Amino acid sequence: MEDNMNDNFLIELKRNDIKLSENLSKTVNNALLKTRRKGRVYKYIVSVAAILIIYITLLNTSASFRAFAEGIPGLKETIKWFVLKDDKGLESAVTNDIYDFGPIMIENDEFIVMIDHLTIDQVRIHFSSRVFNKNTDENDYEAFFTLSEYGANSTRDRSFQEGEYISECDIYAKGEDFRDMVFEKGYMEVNIAIKNIGRPNMIVADLGVRRIDFDMNKVLPSKEFDINEVCETEYGTITFNKLILSPTKTEVVVTFKDNDDYFITGIQKLGLSFDNEEHVYPNGSTYLIDNGEFNKTYHLFFNVSKYYYANISEVKIVIEDLFIAAKDGRIFEIKTKEHRPETITYMGEQIIIESVSSNSYLDKLEINYKILAESPLHSINLNIIEKKTGETLGGSAYVSGSYSETELYHEFSHVLKSIPKMDVYCFKIEYPRYKTDFDWEYSFKIK
Repeated sequence: MEDNMNDNFLIELKRNDIKLSENLSKTVNNALLKTRRKGRVYKYIVSVAAILIIYITLLNTSASFRAFAEGIPGLKETIKWFVLKDDKGLESAVTNDIYDFGPIMIENDEFIVMIDHLTIDQVRIHFSSRVFNKNTDENDYEAFFTLSEYGANSTRDRSFQEGEYISECDIYAKGEDFRDMVFEKGYMEVNIAIKNIGRPNMIVADLGVRRIDFDMNKVLPSKEFDINEVCETEYGTITFNKLILSPTKTEVVVTFKDNDDYFITGIQKLGLSFDNEEHVYPNGSTYLIDNGEFNKTYHLFFNVSKYYYANISEVKIVIEDLFIAAKDGRIFEIKTKEHRPETITYMGEQIIIESVSSNSYLDKLEINYKILAESPLHSINLNIIEKKTGETLGGSAYVSGSYSETELYHEFSHVLKSIPKMDVYCFKIEYPRYKTDFDWEYSFKIK
């Protein structure tokens, strides 16, 4: 049955004059050869995985195959699940043929990890992964990849599509080690662990360190432009250091520096415009280089890369509203036995402390507070410090909040762990985000 399923699918490709690349054919054939001496469940899973590899790859690379799939009842709806979307950088990589499709199959006695959509440039590595259990038809597993030794930040996004979980993984460059790995080694070594999605803290299988080789012909260097433009504000200094155009991302490096009274904690909107086109904004992927409590350097990533291939002449940077914080008034004390609610004032705005509770058994302290929804003080982070030294005690477990345009208040619950029980707690407000109406724009020429 499995062999017939594979044969019928390949016959249809041949009938419609749709060809597989040499690399793709080799990967699929090697996977199918391994099934000859295996059990029925294993053969079925590998057969499905092989067809899935071909299907997803051709959807993203072959216009004729996509047209072919649209004409088959039942397949048309799946196109929207598997075709690259919402990532113009990856679409540009496909268009300009720097996309290393792989695919790569990694396995042990129990699991198969299929890696595809592999793209690499100087600022990030992107790939998606699926996990198949050889012994059952359960699909509630996902793979975790560890690359911390390369000095990179990783983000992941999981979706459930047609009965299986697909994880999209991005690893962002953070230092020269990452660039050396890409351009000198030509491969990465990753530790792969399998986890059950319902129990994410438990590793069900460790596949150990595996090597993934790159197609170096498809790895292109970034184009870096020094900006070094300083924006002076009454709250501190913003320096735009670099613009980096890469095949799958656009990156801006920006530094915030404090003054005597304030420090900058963020930008509501930072837009880029190329040759007077519509502004683009960061897609949420950032990483931070900490230069001290008040001075920070951010790397902001924009989900667009068509300008890497274009001959652009002018770039405009636009700031819409700054988030700032006052240095004074960030430390206050709360007695655990006092009546609630209690109001704390910071930057002229009220923070209403509704409850403070300590749980010695769970070694946690919970503080619930709210801020007026219309307040320019959008959010705060709280730490408990030792009053005399200012040293932070314990650590933050999590912050949760509720936001609604119809609500009078924004409510927050802040839980801190490893906090000793005390009669009086000394709190420090960290990274408050007070919104200002500061706007600014700057244009510069690309040579």
